[in-house]
Amino acid sequence: MKKIPTGIPGFDELVGGGFNERSVNLIAAGPGCGKTLLCMQYLWNGVSKYDEPGLFISFEENIEDLKKDANAMGWHFDEYERHNKIKFVYFHPYEVRDIHRELERLITSIGAKRVVIDSTSVYGMTLETTFEVRKGLFDLTLILKRLGCVSLLTTEVPEGGGVSKLSRFGVEEFLADSIVLITFESMGGEFSRSLIIRKMRRTKNDDDIHPLEISSHGLKVHSLQ
Repeated sequence: MKKIPTGIPGFDELVGGGFNERSVNLIAAGPGCGKTLLCMQYLWNGVSKYDEPGLFISFEENIEDLKKDANAMGWHFDEYERHNKIKFVYFHPYEVRDIHRELERLITSIGAKRVVIDSTSVYGMTLETTFEVRKGLFDLTLILKRLGCVSLLTTEVPEGGGVSKLSRFGVEEFLADSIVLITFESMGGEFSRSLIIRKMRRTKNDDDIHPLEISSHGLKVHSLQ
């Protein structure tokens, strides 16, 4: 199984070298845990270290704010955007009618290898029935895999849901090839966030809970030693 490295310090060692090729991966976390930063770091490393074009689709934050957060980490995407190596697109969830067709067009326009959808929680809220949500998310994962992308989909873990519920709609975790769960607990220690790989298909992954640091240069997963 070919692995696609994230380049995030301490992460790839947990999953045998990175995400699986042609995979859809769920980044599940509550508000303020760092899931969007993880996704931007994944795209930044892809384009700056591995020469892999990337696409960031946002249903939540506007692009200007996302880039401000990225610049604060030293991830200056503008030069890569000018060379059509990276693209940030905001979808207003109630205005874009054919999201899947537009997504496919954007991916093929730059030959994106890495794709981020932030977030499925907002995307699913635009659909009226449970059936539409399930079908929409299923079709979304099919498109991403068919186009050969390694994709990260963020989802908000409902507060009070504990680790037993890993997504807003309860279907994303079954469609995803892997689940990365980030939690926040202020317990007075050095790190207040933790990360665990809940599953990764066809991979012997680490299943321990690891401290997660958000530094001025991005995320770093710490070992337990």
